[in-house]
Amino acid sequence: LPIGHSSDGDTLAINHLPPVVATDATDQPASRGALHALHLFILKKSGRKTDRIGLRSAELAADHSVAYGEIDQSRFKAGDRIALFVHGFTADTAGMVRALVPFLRSQGVNYTHLLTYDYETFGTGIAQNGETLALALRQRCGLNAADEITVHVFAHSMGTLVVRSLVDLYGGHELVDRVVLAGPPNNGTTLASLSRGATYLLAAMLNGIANLPIASAVPWLVQEFYDQGLGWADLVTDSDLVRQLNDLDTPDSTPYLVLAGNSRSTTW
Repeated sequence: LPIGHSSDGDTLAINHLPPVVATDATDQPASRGALHALHLFILKKSGRKTDRIGLRSAELAADHSVAYGEIDQSRFKAGDRIALFVHGFTADTAGMVRALVPFLRSQGVNYTHLLTYDYETFGTGIAQNGETLALALRQRCGLNAADEITVHVFAHSMGTLVVRSLVDLYGGHELVDRVVLAGPPNNGTTLASLSRGATYLLAAMLNGIANLPIASAVPWLVQEFYDQGLGWADLVTDSDLVRQLNDLDTPDSTPYLVLAGNSRSTTW
């Protein structure tokens, strides 16, 4: 991606960034969908299925609307180029498609197929989502090590760990040719650690003061929220998953382009 270049070793000079693009074809900037994530979590816990998650094909219309569809394995052939988009925590892929596809095309980077992977981010472990994606690419797209199909993956935030799990733990290095990781929490994130700690303390405090029957349900709900947040737990600093990915003795050869920074202030 022609975003910038290294100017003096550790410094990246930014030449271009894509503009903010709305997720709903309005003039409002994209935002995270907490209610969307909660809805998917409730569907998961109730055992109900939805067509809003999983591996899907996507098309970007002239009005910037994104149309999702079922994958037709017969359409994939040797020489094809696939762009796969994987979103972050509580988000979805629509905003990624709207922002990245026009930018890539403007730079002369075109793909035969656009694929998206939407997933439940809160109550499902990151590695499980990576394994599910690996299985879908093999079974639904027919991808394999000898398919002669180029696959580039664009992932953001939590989605970068999903893709790392796909590539490094579940044989995705046989399917994927290049990965772009934007804002990867490769060591976890203190935000997840702090929020889980605060939730645990809240549950403990409520357990100490909830004497009425109706009030006793509140700490139970908070505790369930804490216990069931498997994806959330994988994001905490130095989680088991983070250590597993970072301690691999034989990482695969799939090239990663990492777009990352830190929150430290700089004095000019």
